[in-house]
Amino acid sequence: MSAISEFQEAEAIFPSSAPAGTILTVNVNANLQERRIYLYTEVKQGTSGAFVLGGEVTLHSGNALVARYPATIGDFSGLTPGQSISSLLNGGGSPVGDSVVVRLAQPFSIASVTLQPLRINGIVDQIRYTVTGIFPQSGAAVLTGLRAYLACLSTKY
Repeated sequence: MSAISEFQEAEAIFPSSAPAGTILTVNVNANLQERRIYLYTEVKQGTSGAFVLGGEVTLHSGNALVARYPATIGDFSGLTPGQSISSLLNGGGSPVGDSVVVRLAQPFSIASVTLQPLRINGIVDQIRYTVTGIFPQSGAAVLTGLRAYLACLSTKY
């Protein structure tokens, strides 16, 4: 009998840099197509100021891109009135339903976070989180660290 659910997770901590590029990769069982994807990102700022950290979660089957979801964070106080950002992955709130509560390791200041899932259904075998760019705003912050946590609950139904 094969598994009816699996949970995979990965975390990367960069205490002294905020690199761009693929940060995390989670391999998932392609036979379990119902997915709940969780993402948490956090930065350390060397100077205060506004920033936007562009990111995306991508789903792959083999090396083929299947789907792409925005996962951008930032200090939105510096955004211009005509500027919008988006993220389909959400953190915060009370843990209900499919939420996952993560106790976070040091060196960052947040001890735990509640993550709400992005629910998708698809035949994929890999999920990746990529930082697509760091976009300074007016009075730009200097980012000196990055933490990313990516998890997926895969089920048959």
